[in-house]
Amino acid sequence: MKHSYYIDNKKFFINLDILNRFKSGKDEILSKKFNDVVLDKPWGKRGYTIKKIFSDNEFKKISSNLKSLFIDFLKKKGIDCENFQLAKYHEFVDDKIHQDLIKYTRRLYPKDFKISINRIVKKIENICKCKLSFFNPISKNTQWIIIRIIRPSSADYNPVHKDIYEVYDHHNKIPKMINCWIPICGQAKNGLPVVPYSHLINEKYILRTKAGSYINNKKYSVNTIKSWQGKHNLFTKSPKTNEALIFSSHIIHGLGINRKKNTTRISFELRLFEK
Repeated sequence: MKHSYYIDNKKFFINLDILNRFKSGKDEILSKKFNDVVLDKPWGKRGYTIKKIFSDNEFKKISSNLKSLFIDFLKKKGIDCENFQLAKYHEFVDDKIHQDLIKYTRRLYPKDFKISINRIVKKIENICKCKLSFFNPISKNTQWIIIRIIRPSSADYNPVHKDIYEVYDHHNKIPKMINCWIPICGQAKNGLPVVPYSHLINEKYILRTKAGSYINNKKYSVNTIKSWQGKHNLFTKSPKTNEALIFSSHIIHGLGINRKKNTTRISFELRLFEK
């Protein structure tokens, strides 16, 4: 069935599969119940902040590192990578190779990068005023680094969701966790849609699925949120080069549509846990 959201006050339609089972939650505010790490921050009420975390040189290194990683993979697929640029990634791949690259980059760890990811973590720690790591104390595993690749005129984006639901649905607990969305290219006026203040909404007003939902005939590992307080409006936050969007893992976000006609949008997403 078709369902509409509003992104920056413009209506956007997706198909919600009949396999999705939407239910509202209990009478509780999970961010308060599990002491969300952002609540005591100056920006804690809205649930997000945008901060500079790179110098120009650091950003060049991380972009170059990612470019090398892509080229190494694409060459193994027999693709001529002369003149390859991250922003023109979509011109070098078809759907099959793209899906193969997504699988390859789905779970990368700090050791997979030539730059010091720990330096990035330190900067996020300074912003959040707490010690952070990749170790999830609930699931007892090390969280991977996610690379988001959204080609122009594609449905490469995620559903509207909250990151905390997957661990909550499995363990009935939520770790103190922070999200960091770091754009590499294609982000100008083309960022990540979020719902400010949504980490403070009571779960009884949120209509959602469990993790493992379907949109546009495709299965995702995350949940899908249909509405919150009867609303379905998101607002795009677009960090500039060298900046990051740092936000509560309890915030509703998703539908990161690439509005550029001829530019691939690429970003890192870090999920960090309070030590």
